[in-house]
Amino acid sequence: MKRGISPGPDLAARGSPKRQAILEAAKRLFLEEPFNRVSMDAVAAAAQVSKVTIYAHFAHKEELFVAAMSQGCLALFETAKLDAEGSGDLQSTLARLGAGFVSMITSEEVTALHGVMITEGATRPELPQLFYEAVVRRTTGVLADIFRSEADKGRIACADPWATAVMFLAAVQGEFVYRQQLGRDTGTPDEIAAYARQCAALFVQALSAPPTKA
Repeated sequence: MKRGISPGPDLAARGSPKRQAILEAAKRLFLEEPFNRVSMDAVAAAAQVSKVTIYAHFAHKEELFVAAMSQGCLALFETAKLDAEGSGDLQSTLARLGAGFVSMITSEEVTALHGVMITEGATRPELPQLFYEAVVRRTTGVLADIFRSEADKGRIACADPWATAVMFLAAVQGEFVYRQQLGRDTGTPDEIAAYARQCAALFVQALSAPPTKA
């Protein structure tokens, strides 16, 4: 049976203590045991909540896995959107978002969980698909909204906000992901931040709207 993913909770719900406890317990178990051996009962016991509480937050184990794997990712992008709307400084917003994004996807925890997903994807193809829909599409969409809003305000020229978001996320990963995949040092936070600033400056320069003719 094909499983969908429920709409993501709002920021307040994401920060609830019980939900955080469930996610932390789930991450530990998914990293310690094969996916098919991790039960919702086990997660409930580890998180010290009832199974009813888990199902109030997550419809099924696959959704819980995706949420545990991507914990903090949606919040990172939504914070960037609020930052862009508040400050109007697209370059700084992109620099902070890029550095946070790269640091997150190259972390040991996320890398290990990604490995679990790839392994399980061979027999559970719905798992990578759920991750794509719940995380990749949503975060890319948030960034696309930032570019679209800036274009609507006349601050940049951006004919395809979605494609621009995809290109920025691909560019900002640089060689950090390759280094991580090859077992090399992924770089210091300062190196990641400096590269993210370069990417942000390049994109803003490329997207700068031409002067309006009188």
